[in-house]
Formats: sequence, structure tokens, C-alpha cells
Amino acid sequence: MNLALRVPRKTKPAAAAPDSPYLAARSRFEGLFRDLAKEKHAWKIAALAELAILVVLIGAYVQLASSARIVPYVVEVDRAGQAVAFGPAEPLKKTDQRVIVRDLTLFIRNVRSVSTDVAAQLRMVQDAYAYVDRSAAGFLNDYFADPRNDPRLLGQQLTRDVEVTGVLPIPNSDSWKLQWLERERSHTGGVTQTTPWEAYMTVTFASPEDPERMKANPLGLYISGINWTAIHVPENKEGAMP
Repeated sequence: MNLALRVPRKTKPAAAAPDSPYLAARSRFEGLFRDLAKEKHAWKIAALAELAILVVLIGAYVQLASSARIVPYVVEVDRAGQAVAFGPAEPLKKTDQRVIVRDLTLFIRNVRSVSTDVAAQLRMVQDAYAYVDRSAAGFLNDYFADPRNDPRLLGQQLTRDVEVTGVLPIPNSDSWKLQWLERERSHTGGVTQTTPWEAYMTVTFASPEDPERMKANPLGLYISGINWTAIHVPENKEGAMP
């Protein structure tokens, strides 16, 4: 007689009735947190989108602030002062060399002259700095830092007049050669010294970025390199050049 061993089967617990209050509460609880998670994700996307828009706007504002916004206009008037024609000024295809000669002449006069009038001396130095870029400004800073070249100290002892005798372009380059005479007169009277000088300057052009710079340097001519030296010549019997 065979006896079969019967193992009782494990039966799954009966599912709760669909209308069970526990199941309904759990469903509402999960739904509430699911909605909160969706809202949180949506707010993250909205915040990232606003951040991206803010970055784009800041970049646009920085570009606008760094770019020139000055548009020069030319206005033609009649004898009565009435405007008969006007329009934006077109940039010159090539700057007339006579204009460059004029600006370089003014620069040398302003930067090398010495006056007893403190206000006039300050104005000349400021006008000279309007024609130099950062590298050339460093050269002038080092030059004026020496007490022997400080025009404020020199003005207490003498005056210096500058006469430019030549401004010539160097072929196939952006450099110019300048020559001038410096006549120094002591406060006691008479010409104490006359010295010839020469300089080599590198010239670049850039559009003015603000109204003040436009008034001081309308052409946008900037000196990026300066190298000047005195030319020593034999002195006459009076101790000065003729």
C-alpha cells in the first residue's frame, strides 16, 4: 500500500476588497506625493529656464556696455544757421597724413613742454595722455615718476618750449619719426639750454568709446610705442646751441 506524502500548498492571502478604506487612503497618499514630486520637477525646469534666460540677458547687457554706442553725425547749415542736410558720418577709408602730423605735433608739445602755470601744465599732460594706449601710458608714468622729469618740479625752476621741426612716416610700417627742439629758460632770464630731440612712435587707430574720449581724441589715433632721445651736439661758446 503506497502512501503519498501530501504537502499543503501555500495559498496567497486573499486580496483586500477594492473598496477597503486602507487601500483607498494609501492610494490617496501616494497620489498626493506623486503630484508634489511632479510639481517639484516642473519648478526645477522653470528655474533652470529662467537662469538660462538671465545668463543670456546679462551677456547681452555686457556686450552692449562694452561696445561703442556713439554715432557721429555731420550737419550742414546755411548762412542763417538752418540745417539743410545731415546724416551719420562715414568712417574715412584712409586717414590723411596731415591729420596724423598735427596730432603727433600736439602730443609732443603737450608732453614735453614745461609751464609755470600749474593748471595749464596739468591740462597739457591730460591732453597728452588722451593720445596713448595702455603700454605707452606705462612709459609716460615711468618717465614722470622720475623727479628730474616731473613738470611740476621743473616749473619751479624753468620753462621749456618745444618746436617741432619734422614729422615723417617710416615706409612700410606704422611708425613715425619726430624731431624737435627744446628751449629751456630759467626764471632768472635768458636761454639756458637748447637741445634737439628725436623720437620714434608707433601709431594705431581705434574708435572712441565714450563722449569724453571723443572730445579729447576725435580721430581715435593712439600711440602704442614711444622711444625718444636727446641728440647731443657740440655746444657753442655761450654753452647753448645757436
